[in-house]
Amino acid sequence: MASYSARRKEISCLSLDELSGVLAEEKNGRPNYGAILRYFRLLMGWTAAQLASLYSEALGLDDDHLITPNWIIIMENQNQVPLDEKRRWILARLLNIPPLLFGLDARSLTSDLFTWEEVDVHEYRLTLERYARGWHTGSVFQAVSDIKRRVSNLHNKAPYASEKKEMLELLCSYLILLGNLAFNHMEPEAAIDYFNKAVTVATQEKFYDLWAYALRQRGVVYLEQGDTIAGLKGYPAAQRYFEEAVLSTQTAQTLETKIQPMLRGLVLGFAGIVCASIARNEGDEFKKALETLDQAEAYIGKRADYVGMIGAILDEERYHLDRAHVYLAYPLRKPYHAKAAQSELEQAARKQTLNSLDRKTSYASRLAKSYLVEGQYEMAVAYTEDALSAIQASDSAMKLVRLDVIYQNLRKSPFGKSADVALLGTKLLKAQKPELFH
Repeated sequence: MASYSARRKEISCLSLDELSGVLAEEKNGRPNYGAILRYFRLLMGWTAAQLASLYSEALGLDDDHLITPNWIIIMENQNQVPLDEKRRWILARLLNIPPLLFGLDARSLTSDLFTWEEVDVHEYRLTLERYARGWHTGSVFQAVSDIKRRVSNLHNKAPYASEKKEMLELLCSYLILLGNLAFNHMEPEAAIDYFNKAVTVATQEKFYDLWAYALRQRGVVYLEQGDTIAGLKGYPAAQRYFEEAVLSTQTAQTLETKIQPMLRGLVLGFAGIVCASIARNEGDEFKKALETLDQAEAYIGKRADYVGMIGAILDEERYHLDRAHVYLAYPLRKPYHAKAAQSELEQAARKQTLNSLDRKTSYASRLAKSYLVEGQYEMAVAYTEDALSAIQASDSAMKLVRLDVIYQNLRKSPFGKSADVALLGTKLLKAQKPELFH
């Protein structure tokens, strides 16, 4: 049988027999559990840093004793998987490793090793509120396993429960939360899958607000993919993603009369951004984008009354950030579009209501992009670094992709060989691959 290292490029194709063969390739006198650990970590799409964070959380470690990404790499490469059975069970549960492949006897899994609560609707709602308030900061990623467990519990128990409607609302909201988390950590396919599931539940149960919100968030994922690909390879390569974003947005707009005013404003604002992203001329198409976004202005200050909408706030700051996005999303943008975006960003700064990392990142990254369009490359580098500082605090891989697009375009610019751009590249690399710098 070929070695594990020779087969890891085909990692998703390994059968149970092949994985058993990996174990037979002993390392340091033990079955090669390290290779199994790495296989299932990569299968989950997690970095060593993400697994280290989740493992530390599951073990209940304090800040002074956290598992490091480097230790995960040592476990994998040197086969230093814990001898302690409880710790191996935790790793197996986090990564969904079959117990047999990790030297564990499933018959020994007793109820006191892992306990699973019944669905307490009130507690689930309070926990959702806490998670929803912080999903964009990166801090909730450590709780992904708990959120998935709650989704499983709700899915299994809702059909037979007396509180069926409440449980299905919670299920839909937790799915949206998972979609937001997956998107934030650069897992667009997983995000779209979660949003699709939320749309299915919301459509079936006529949860109009959640339905529209899930559609909007799905559109955000497609638009982000389109923007990224267009920024690197040009509009034609990204067209299908823009088309999917349009479809999601148009479907959300069909629900306009049935959803809360705040959500109506958010849908209209995003529809304006989508219109700008696909505009092919500076006439009616671009005007329509601005007019669509301007319709959202009437809904500024409205708030949703359902916990699943927490974090979805339309205020004056967001409105001006979105207008800046419209000017910068327009494919045929010119220096005067950059000036218009900068004017909107100045107004956003004056209207600041939320001192959040997400808003700081949006502000700095849009300014960086505007200066890039305008040809003020030193300013573009400076604001990209500002955005990078905010992103590192929030642990958002998706926002790092946005900055990488700016960096790649700076590399292609007349300023591309400057020391400032070169150093920006290393800072981005450190944020993207922290394991290289340990």
